[in-house]
Amino acid sequence: MGNLELVFILGLASITHIFCQETCVTFQSGVFSSNKMTTTRGFMHCEISLPCPQTDVLKVMALEIYSIPSARLARLDETQKVDITGLASTLDMGGIGSIKRNGTSTFSLQFNTETLKNGDTFQCRAVVRSKGNKVVNITVETSLELPTVCATEPTPIKAPVSELKDLIMDVNPLDYDRHQYYLSDIRGLSSDKANKFCESQGGYLVEINNEEEFVAIVNFLKEKNIDDYASVYIGGTDAAEESKWVFQHSNNEVEYFKWDTGEPNNLGGEDCMVLRNIPSGIAMNDISCKGKLGAPMFMCEFDLAGNA
Repeated sequence: MGNLELVFILGLASITHIFCQETCVTFQSGVFSSNKMTTTRGFMHCEISLPCPQTDVLKVMALEIYSIPSARLARLDETQKVDITGLASTLDMGGIGSIKRNGTSTFSLQFNTETLKNGDTFQCRAVVRSKGNKVVNITVETSLELPTVCATEPTPIKAPVSELKDLIMDVNPLDYDRHQYYLSDIRGLSSDKANKFCESQGGYLVEINNEEEFVAIVNFLKEKNIDDYASVYIGGTDAAEESKWVFQHSNNEVEYFKWDTGEPNNLGGEDCMVLRNIPSGIAMNDISCKGKLGAPMFMCEFDLAGNA
């Protein structure tokens, strides 16, 4: 399929719109579903992978999602800020994602399928800057195909329960003691948003309860070869009461700790727990719950069938 380019001149900058299907930008939609029951939560997922053959991309500036004909629903910029418009708020939408300098940048919107209908058309727009200092919008479209909701009683299944997990989480989880652990491919979410994403998939931010579980997770992270000094949000927080650590999901007190030397230090109000890859090994640390600074990843834990 050939490309259709529309060029607009704004001051001294030119913005080129590239509309095509064979592109480095992909856009898809779906619904969260269990084995025999479709939920009323859906998702749209947009991503761009570099290098991009359609244009000589220097960097990704933003990912945007529009409803057709022209209403912008949400925008993720290179500071990792998600901007949800008033229209998207009325559609009960929420967004997460990550803009990266290299590799794949992603942006996902969750929505209530009852506010939309089959055939509604949406557009993903990757705003990039080319090496010629041009701003280029690479655009693809998708139409919703929402299945009929089935009222059949759901049966127990292995979590997670939706395709969205496969799009923004590492596809090879850790299986340990009737639990599964998935490491995120995106960075920079707040601890609260990370936990809410895990919960939307049927899980929760990891709750480490003993030495054996800690060792299994540490070995898993080593196999993933995470970056030096990388941080991974897990479920502990002392935001409600300093030095009283509880899990965000279950609200149970944290009883097992493996802190790095000198931690936790509550430097500047650090109330959330991470696993940090330091030269001496992977250990617990306290950091800000707001994300972005240090661009922490996160890890979701899922109880397998029969382990509720």
